[in-house]
Amino acid sequence: MKPNPIPRKILHLDLDAFYCAVEEQRNPSLTGKAFAVGGRPDERGVVASCSCAARQFGIHSAMPMSQAVRLCPTLIRVPPHFEAYRATSKHVMEVLHHLTPFVEQREKISPFRHLRGLFSCVDVVRVQAGGVLLNPTQMLP
Repeated sequence: MKPNPIPRKILHLDLDAFYCAVEEQRNPSLTGKAFAVGGRPDERGVVASCSCAARQFGIHSAMPMSQAVRLCPTLIRVPPHFEAYRATSKHVMEVLHHLTPFVEQREKISPFRHLRGLFSCVDVVRVQAGGVLLNPTQMLP
């Protein structure tokens, strides 16, 4: 077997705050504020995603919303808009497939992309939602 002369590069798009990025696009007044997408705290709801400002209070995904509200009493709770997330995720995947056919999607919002020949100085890049290489808020249909 011949060694491959072009090193293999993989881009992992970690879109952990994807729901929040979509919500900020839908409602720009949320930008920079502590908010969480998820269920109601009085109905055993959980945080599906939270903004960077909310993370500063110790809030994270899968946390009970009641606990998130205790950590940040001014937390804005946004109910999920799954149709908007599906549409945006589909659009992001279309863009990635347009760039290369070598896309592997493990979850709805965290694709892997083969980068052979596209980048030469990156071994593995982890891009958060709103990052430099892929900003889902700029990719809404």
